[in-house]
Amino acid sequence: MKYVDLVPRNLNTVVNSVNNSKFNFSFITDIHADNHNLRIDGVGYKDASYLRHWRAIPQFQKLGNKTDVMIYGGDNIDGGLGSLGSDIGIIDEWSARHSMLGTLKRFTNAAVAGQEKPVIICKGNHDACFDPAWRKRKGMLCNADFEEYWNGLYGGVLFPDKNAAIYRFDTCDFYEGGTGDKYTDGYSDTAPGAFSAKQINAFGEWLVNVPRNYHVALVGHTPLGLSKFPVRNENMISTLIEGFKSGSPVTIDWSKLGQPNDGSFGGLKTNTKGAGVVVGYFCGHWHEQVEGAFGTVKMILCDVGFSHTASQVDTPDELAFYKIEVDTATRKVTSKGVGRARDFTYNY
Repeated sequence: MKYVDLVPRNLNTVVNSVNNSKFNFSFITDIHADNHNLRIDGVGYKDASYLRHWRAIPQFQKLGNKTDVMIYGGDNIDGGLGSLGSDIGIIDEWSARHSMLGTLKRFTNAAVAGQEKPVIICKGNHDACFDPAWRKRKGMLCNADFEEYWNGLYGGVLFPDKNAAIYRFDTCDFYEGGTGDKYTDGYSDTAPGAFSAKQINAFGEWLVNVPRNYHVALVGHTPLGLSKFPVRNENMISTLIEGFKSGSPVTIDWSKLGQPNDGSFGGLKTNTKGAGVVVGYFCGHWHEQVEGAFGTVKMILCDVGFSHTASQVDTPDELAFYKIEVDTATRKVTSKGVGRARDFTYNY
């Protein structure tokens, strides 16, 4: 299916504003790209409206290939039934997995192939599909699928020429290993994410070793530190971040680990390099732009990459993504929005 190019508002201006003396990353989230192989006969383009979300990717790449790295913030594909709705029982479990795996491959190829700059892809709740109808081993994508196509699920990338680093979280690190409908403990509106012990330990070890002259930007899908929508074990992530910023050793009490309870590791994270610098945490999930905080760290919830508002569809305001500039000398973040995305700036 071929789409008409949709150039978002302000794109060329933002592309031309990239200052290569600073660290820049481009960020888009919640594209919810749908399957091109429609899951039921007779469904047309207008009935499967998420199909047009694919056209966000080449527009985003025009900016991304001018920045140091481009980041996809999760919910990149719409797993399960996608825009066809959860009330249509159309295929068996194996066909559902086959269909979603095809969408995963197509998105990864579109996002990564032929790009001039590095690409970091975060996992969101819709990527894996936590719809109860498909929450089974055979009927959903699993962590191993995303690890294969997205170069792991979490970890840090250093940019030595800019003294900067990006650390990617997997905020949907739910337990896998049950059977049938209990294969994964899964996402819910009131518990929208989780960190495993393995991921918490890996983050702590990375913070211990990262050079202290690097300014670290954190990225993921689900907002953190919201009392009404807690992410399991986020307090342990916060403990590590605050210890890193203060230059203090911290100890993780694994006895307080919630699900997924995948064991324990060394509790003490010794800090011998001094205080570190955290730029902020950039995420999505809420489909709106909001500023908040995760402990002492600035948190930016970025707007959804598409719009279903009738007055914005097929206009320069349908898409939304960001150029985020980090000035490590002045410790200032300056972001320019493309399409509907709004500018923001703050000091860290």
